[in-house]
Amino acid sequence: MDLHHFSEHEQMEALLNQYIFYPEKTLWRTPADIGLPYETIWLRTEDGVRIHGWLIPHIDAPATILFFHGNAGTIADRLDNARLLYEAGWQIFLLDYRGFGRSEGTPSEQGTYRDARAVWEWARTELRGHLVLFGRSLGGAVAIWLAAQEDVTPTALIVENTFTRGRDIAKQVLPIPGVAHLLPDFYPSIDRIKRITCPKLIIHGEEDELIPVEHGRRLYEAAPPPKDLYLVPGGHHNDTWLVGGQAYLDRLSSFINSAIGEESSHEHA
Repeated sequence: MDLHHFSEHEQMEALLNQYIFYPEKTLWRTPADIGLPYETIWLRTEDGVRIHGWLIPHIDAPATILFFHGNAGTIADRLDNARLLYEAGWQIFLLDYRGFGRSEGTPSEQGTYRDARAVWEWARTELRGHLVLFGRSLGGAVAIWLAAQEDVTPTALIVENTFTRGRDIAKQVLPIPGVAHLLPDFYPSIDRIKRITCPKLIIHGEEDELIPVEHGRRLYEAAPPPKDLYLVPGGHHNDTWLVGGQAYLDRLSSFINSAIGEESSHEHA
């Protein structure tokens, strides 16, 4: 990328985006390939970008999980995980951020926020039942941002293997000491989670090799109640849901059902 004609701030943002996002464009399979029903959903963001997702409908589901994935690959790579959640009784919506999969545009931090906002506005008007925000890795930071907005009222928030703030991860991975503090304060989730009032489940693999488990613990400590912390023994960055097995699915379902019950009791109070 030729950055010569950009301002210093624009150069830093462009370099940061290259460091954060690793999008793929090809969807190598669809939900139908693994026996799941699905609907193709196209949404338009507030800045005019057309983004793509899949709704995996479940007629008996009391809630829809809005699934925000990590910084690489596409929604096609998350289908095995989505199938387990579907089989556990939940409706699923999978989104590709701008620049990923069939979604138009170029990835950026602010872009992921606009994409998440478009998903929320669509879901709250088009879907019945409760809405649960779920984010893994970078997707957790996106879900936390969305849940922290004053006009967004999810039934629950689940984040998995998510970092406290971008600079904290940069300190770990950048080869030059002291460079991280020069970066913008990107994805400051540990500040935002303090404002989120809905039930929160923080999941982290105890053996996460990319985002150490301490990030999950710190997010949990910063979050106000109601909240729960689930550390998955033997779980790495990309296999928590596999390593956790049925216990993982049971923990998620128990949390979501409890959050639904809590929200329903407040509505009828």
